[in-house]
Amino acid sequence: MFFPVFPLRFPRCHRVVSWVPRYAQLDFTTLDQRLGTVEELRELTSEAHRLGMYVIIDVVMNHMANEFYFEGHEETQAPWRFHENRGEREYLLFPRVKEENLYDTPEGKQPYLDFWYNNTWNSSATYNGTLYGQYGEWVDDTGAGTYIDSDFHHNGDLIDYFDAWQINYGKIYGVMDDLRLEHERVQKKYIAMTKALIESVDVDGFRVDTPMQVPLNFYKVWAPAMREHAKSLGKDSFGIFGEFYVTPGRYATMTGRGRDNTMYGQERYIDDVSTLKGGIVYPYYWYIFTSLVYNDAQYADGLALAYREENKMIDTYDPMTQRKEYAMWNFCNNHDNWRLQSMTGRDQMRMCLVVVTFWPGVPLHYAGDEQDLDTPGSALDGWSREELSPSMAWRAVATQPGGNPADNDNFDMTSESYHYIARLNGLREAYFGSFGSEMCDQVTTPEPQIPNVLVFERGCSSAQRLVVLANFHQNSGSGGWGGRGFCRFAMEPQTSRG
Repeated sequence: MFFPVFPLRFPRCHRVVSWVPRYAQLDFTTLDQRLGTVEELRELTSEAHRLGMYVIIDVVMNHMANEFYFEGHEETQAPWRFHENRGEREYLLFPRVKEENLYDTPEGKQPYLDFWYNNTWNSSATYNGTLYGQYGEWVDDTGAGTYIDSDFHHNGDLIDYFDAWQINYGKIYGVMDDLRLEHERVQKKYIAMTKALIESVDVDGFRVDTPMQVPLNFYKVWAPAMREHAKSLGKDSFGIFGEFYVTPGRYATMTGRGRDNTMYGQERYIDDVSTLKGGIVYPYYWYIFTSLVYNDAQYADGLALAYREENKMIDTYDPMTQRKEYAMWNFCNNHDNWRLQSMTGRDQMRMCLVVVTFWPGVPLHYAGDEQDLDTPGSALDGWSREELSPSMAWRAVATQPGGNPADNDNFDMTSESYHYIARLNGLREAYFGSFGSEMCDQVTTPEPQIPNVLVFERGCSSAQRLVVLANFHQNSGSGGWGGRGFCRFAMEPQTSRG
């Protein structure tokens, strides 16, 4: 999976963290020349396909760079405004770019070539997006008045993430211009641009950045258009996955056909149009994290319950395969938090790897885990992305008696953990690679559950089963079933595999 590949600009603002520039897009029609050429990316995807791999590109649609400021707030936070209230309208937008550096467009001088702002107020205009809050609740807008002819929102900065209007229309972190994606005019532009990306570099899917900040009606148009276009190019299965750093109630509205909080456990959906196939979800990570980092093993008991409840909320039907497929991505580490092994140890990390490898969905490995990288700190402040910088940069940050593992070859394919993950993936492929039935997603657990021990069984047929036992209780002595975490898995033999 690749970072966004479009040209970007480093935000002109002190309110920025290390990863933001890669998501501050300027143009969705060309590649960032610092990464290479279209031809080189096409060659890379062709080689990946030859080796049996899929290529997924990270796409951003909610926002662009930081080329505008809200009237009166060039260097300060702009409080939220919606329609017109007590004489205060939504803000006028002003370019930060010098006039001589603006583009000539059909809408005059603009800081972006293809998306344009317009400061003409329309007192009767309304927002036409379908919005949902953090708990899957539908919200309705009875007001009027906005800059409807602008491709951008003029509402101010995103401050309250539990306000459905702000999370959909606000300027994220105050540094990224928010596109008016609920409008058909903007949707058509972005659809054309992402169709071109699929066709020009032959990618197999998209990882969608910040989907919870995009009005649902955009996905109801864009996702089917992407799948249809990919199918016309011979791609019978095109994956669209979201970064679901949000509550299950919110991501349930944009998974498959979508469910709001009145539809759980029923064969009812928002409509018949499928949107995202799945995404990166956090509930299982937090259960494992809390169990191991805070040494509170009872949280491991929640994984099976969370899975049952989540499946009442989300729609897993895939219109391309025409069957239900649980396609959430689970992980042990991510860029928002410290690496698990930096707070616990390698044994606990490996136990987590076993769980996410054989749990339903897609196991997502954070770069560097296969090299035992364990620098304290998150990627938000530049720490846990050691593999993206020269190895000697980490020489002064000792994390182990022998130094820092990052002060070595960060792509060492002889690494013990590299081979450990490879073996897990090999077993996963052997038992779940075909994924030929919905039975593959069924999880069986003991009744009653064993306290502090996660035990689950899965398989794609009655003759092909796998059992995982993971002991999260770390204070019951040393070795055996306690001390530092313990995990075993067993596979029932089958004639077809010898």
